[in-house]
This record gives sequence, structure tokens and C-alpha cells, in this order.
Amino acid sequence: MTDAEVVQSLKVKVQNERLCTNLVLRELLVVEERQIHLAMGYSSLFVFCQRELGYSGAEAFIRLQGMKLMKALPQVEEHFKSGKLSLTVAAKAQGYFRRTKSSRAKKSQVVSELLGKSCRQAEKQLAIRFPDHKPVEQKVKPLAENRNKIEFVASDEFLAKMEKLKNLLAHKNFEGDLAVLFEQTMDMALKQLEKAPSLRAPQLKPKNSRYIPRRIKYQIWQKAHGQCQYPGCTETHGLQIDHIKPYAHGGLNDPPNLQLLCGSHNRFKSVGKPESTRLAISSNPDER
Repeated sequence: MTDAEVVQSLKVKVQNERLCTNLVLRELLVVEERQIHLAMGYSSLFVFCQRELGYSGAEAFIRLQGMKLMKALPQVEEHFKSGKLSLTVAAKAQGYFRRTKSSRAKKSQVVSELLGKSCRQAEKQLAIRFPDHKPVEQKVKPLAENRNKIEFVASDEFLAKMEKLKNLLAHKNFEGDLAVLFEQTMDMALKQLEKAPSLRAPQLKPKNSRYIPRRIKYQIWQKAHGQCQYPGCTETHGLQIDHIKPYAHGGLNDPPNLQLLCGSHNRFKSVGKPESTRLAISSNPDER
């Protein structure tokens, strides 16, 4: 194969790669619209892309951002195919659109200005277009075993509180090491938040009200091990107490009728899905 043939073959493969990327974005739209990821037990489409499709966090992020932009502006699909708009640039643009709640007309205009631009050129253009909405970067970078570097932007008020905490805890951290300081404050916060309520705590509301006593919430949390109980889901963030038999239909606040769900699966359960695509949640917590 001559050099020219190698280059030509590579160009064909690059074009095929772009077509495949568009097909992936289309299929992701179908997964989102049908809520297939929720039925499979994933708390978000991002988690689905990582665990089911094997993408890294960064790979999943730019594809989902590209999918959202393509959903808002169908013409973006042709720009992806032609190579005039890269997924990375599209992801950056979508980030600005989400924060500014831009109109469709403005999105279309901004995207047209980004065609053919590199990532750095696009960043400059977006900064001009949205001068008051520059994204705040937060980074967690692994350095070595059990060592990580964390970077984020903090306000003057945050720094003042940090200094006050540093002084109050100086007897335990005389050097004022920030890593030690943050770990100390997190330990104190976790100890307070995870503290078990008294089992003798009075029941302040009637049993058949929407109010769930803290002691019962704690029992549900402990039984679920702080994890969403929807089949297959392992989400631990933003969990909510859910009535297996809805309160509106006579469901009580007894532990057998309560479960711990992430926000996505709590909403998904409320909306419901056709039996052919929905994974039923057991009404007996002991079966999970």
C-alpha cells in the first residue's frame, strides 16, 4: 500500500468513526427517552455509560453533552458528520447553554460561530459570548497511592471560615495543614450526620401522617446500607425515603412499607413504565 493509499484509507476510517459516533448519540437519545437506564437499575445516564458501555468519566461526559446539544439542535448531527464540530467543543458549548438557559436561536448562532474551531479557539469564543458565566473548574487528580490533589475556587467568605476553623482546631493541627483540617471537619460532620437518633425519641406526629420519625428513617437507612434499593442500583447520593405502597393510597410509615431510593428511581417509580420494560420493585424489603 502506497503512502497516498494509507492516507486515503485513514480518511475513510475517520469518516466512518464520525458516523459511528452519531449513531451512538442517537441510541443514547433513545435510552434517555425510554428511560431504559433507569429500568436497568442505573441512577443516571452518566452511570449507565460508564458501567454498561465501558466509557471513562470524561468519555461519557462529552458524549452526553453532545447528545443533549444534538437533541436541542438537530442540525448539529451534520456538523459532527462533517467534522466541523468536535464532540469536545460541543460539550463545552452545551455547558454554557445549560448554565445560561440560552434560547434555541442563540444556541444555533453560537454553534455556527464555533464551526471549524479548535478547542482552545472555542473556549475563547465562548468566554466572549458568555463573559459572566465562565465555568468554575474543580479537579481531583490522583498523585500516588492514597494521595490526591484537589483544586477548586473558593470565596473570601470560605477563606474566612477556614481560618476560623484552623484557629479553633489548632490544638489538634498546630501546623495548620489544610488536608488535615478538612479531614477533621469532615469527620466531625459525618459523626453528627450519621449519629443514630434515640430509640426513645417521641413520635411527634400521628402514625398515618406523611411525617416519618427520625428513628424509623435511621432504621431504613441502616437496613439499606445507605444505598438505593432499586434492583441493580448502587447510588449513594441524594437518597430519599419512599413508600412502597403510596401514602396517597393508604400506605403507612411502617418500616416494611418504606425503602431507600435515589431521586432518579423515586421519580421513575412514580411515573411508571410499561411492564415489558419495567423492573418491578419488591414490596417485601427482606427480598432485596
